[in-house]
Amino acid sequence: MKMIINLSGSEIKLSVDFGILEQAVVDGLAQNLGNGVEFKIFALKSDGKKKLLFARSLQPMENKDDRGKQTISVDIDQTNTSQLILETLSREDPSFDSSYWSNLKLE
Repeated sequence: MKMIINLSGSEIKLSVDFGILEQAVVDGLAQNLGNGVEFKIFALKSDGKKKLLFARSLQPMENKDDRGKQTISVDIDQTNTSQLILETLSREDPSFDSSYWSNLKLE
């Protein structure tokens, strides 16, 4: 999944919640399936280049700290940044890896 956020140029920080849906984790644990999701945030520059601002892999079947809502704040590189790109990538098999971004707040 990819989400694109257009910026006005005055934003300096993004706060956002993310994670893997609770029911997907419960079902994955019951069936011993689900291998996690990678979350990434990029700044898209006006010249078309992407700069990685954040990356985290959640593997709730292996790491209990990866279960439930995660929250981050990311400083936005304001130099010629026109958009933010939020991506989720399933690792190998997407079974039981239903992921989300929520409560996006730009400051």
